[in-house]
Order: sequence, then C-alpha cells, then structure tokens
Amino acid sequence: NIPDTEYFYEANFDSSMPELNVSNEKVREEIKNIMQFWFDMGVAGFRLDAIKYYNTGGDDGIEFLTWFMKTAKEIKEDCYIIGENWWGSSQILEWYSSGIDSQFNFPMSQADGHFANAARSGNKALVLDTMRLALTLRRKK
Repeated sequence: NIPDTEYFYEANFDSSMPELNVSNEKVREEIKNIMQFWFDMGVAGFRLDAIKYYNTGGDDGIEFLTWFMKTAKEIKEDCYIIGENWWGSSQILEWYSSGIDSQFNFPMSQADGHFANAARSGNKALVLDTMRLALTLRRKK
C-alpha cells in the first residue's frame, strides 16, 4: 500500500522496491528513453539487476528481456548486456534464449559454488569437468 492513498504496488524483492510493470507499453517506452539517454552519454552497456524477478506479476521475464535486448541493439548495435541471475544453471541457460550477452552464474562462482568446491577437492578431473560445464552452458547461448 502506498501511504495515504488507495494504491498498491507489488514488491517481490524488497518492500521498498516496487516492481515495474514491464508488460506495460508506457513503462517500456520510458525504459527505451532511459537506454537512449545513457547510450548517448557514452555507456557501452548495462548490468541488469535481479533478472529472475522480471517474471513477477504475470509478466513474462524472458519475453521482456528479449524486447530489452532487441531495443538496446537497435539503439547501440555493439552494446553489451549482462544480467544478475541467482538461479541454477538450467534456469540461467533458459534465459539465454532472450539474446542476453551474458549472465553472472553465481552458483558456479561463489565461495561455496562449483568452481571453488572443485578446486578445493584437489581433483583435477573434477576441475576440468566443472570448466567444461561452464563452457557448454556458454556455448548453448
């Protein structure tokens, strides 16, 4: 609830951070204007925060991200877009269908993630297998 109003907003990540209705054309037009502004200022791309939350409120996050990528590349063909994604490898792989350039694969990189566990194991074969998995996921993009 917005104080002193009859309006409500959805906030899945944190109550102080309302979700954008990314299916709304006016919201998308404003996002496009913001991208244009920053590309005109000289930025090379964007880091998108918490992309898994683009699937809230009935929104299709992959469809939105596909639109975002298409729009960004129309404005600046050589831009680079990376998304923060805290899901597992199979969900991260699915989001590559949007055309996103890259995603942070936190399960593979965290101190208790696949790479660290493989390295701590001292098992060279496990380290190589983990690296192969990461490369396979990236190539399927």
